[in-house]
Amino acid sequence: MQLTLATVVSGLAARRHGSDPHAAGLAFVAFGACFGGLGLLGIGVSLARRLRWVPATGRVVGVVDGKAGPLPRVEYVDPEGIHRHFTSGFSINDEALLLEGTTVAVLVNPKDPGEGMINSGRLAGLRIGLMVCGAVALVGLLLAVVGALLLRSGGGPATGW
Repeated sequence: MQLTLATVVSGLAARRHGSDPHAAGLAFVAFGACFGGLGLLGIGVSLARRLRWVPATGRVVGVVDGKAGPLPRVEYVDPEGIHRHFTSGFSINDEALLLEGTTVAVLVNPKDPGEGMINSGRLAGLRIGLMVCGAVALVGLLLAVVGALLLRSGGGPATGW
């Protein structure tokens, strides 16, 4: 009998919990599908935002204390010449983007000009969203692969331990 990671994991799970390795495999696949679906949904939302929101140039006019850290307050001028403001939804660790007067690239929601996000610096809002959602999708894929391996292993050494 050949020992693989899937057979060892299935054997340990079955031995510890007295369960069928196939149930563990199905659980891994289900959780993997959920995580993968949520990650892909988040990536789609981020990409749709990049395509639909309007690029503009803004200027940091202040900083607001958020739960996770400082949130830059940004002013930009819309195509009609109206000065608009929004507070970034992401806390930013890049000190250069927290200085008043710093020019930043922004994306603005055309349906709600008071909603926008900074798209400058090392951790621009869209990049953060894509990184987080990509990581969630990757975790989902890995869970689904482990689940598929557990299902394929057919129980492995669990019965003999």
